[in-house]
Amino acid sequence: GKSIVYNTDGNLGINMKRSTQKSGKDGDIRVFICEPHEITRIGVASLLEKADGIRVVGSTTDPQDAVIALKSSPPDVVIIDVAASAQWK
Repeated sequence: GKSIVYNTDGNLGINMKRSTQKSGKDGDIRVFICEPHEITRIGVASLLEKADGIRVVGSTTDPQDAVIALKSSPPDVVIIDVAASAQWK
């Protein structure tokens, strides 16, 4: 399958092995991004959208907004900046 790793040093790694397992309706892996820094959020989304089989289905700067969005339409993967969580309090 595909694995996406957002490292604590800010580097994004994507392993693009195809799997027979389907995720979204169209087979894409649905990703939601929760990141307080707009430039990082936009950059990560841009990189992911360029990858075949990955679709960014939402993003937010606020973890409380993320919880609401994730309950209504759960993605396959959530990328969250845990190190910046102190900024969200």
